Amino acid sequence: MNKIIFILFFILLGMCIATPLYNSFNSGELSSFLTYRLDLKNRSMGVKTMDNFFVKQQGAAIRRPGTMYIGDVNDSTEHARLIQFEYSNTDTYILVFNGDTIGFFRDASGGN
Repeated sequence: MNKIIFILFFILLGMCIATPLYNSFNSGELSSFLTYRLDLKNRSMGVKTMDNFFVKQQGAAIRRPGTMYIGDVNDSTEHARLIQFEYSNTDTYILVFNGDTIGFFRDASGGN
């Protein structure tokens, strides 16, 4: 009987352990050197790793936008290489080098 009470006590104790709420990531990604530095105020506002997220200035984290299918690359035995080209702040292109051809993609409109 005492074993059952002892086991139930540890099960209930495990349910009562609180996990801290993180609602701000203003400190960004923290170095592994800060893992055990509990005395730093900014440690509680940081994160160990943050993949595929952006941190907003207000502290919240949002998912990174995904990719979108915009067109086919001409069939070739060689591998295509994508290069980003920024003409101005509003005009950006993706250049697709595939063998002896170059394809141009702009926005989501497909190849030109």
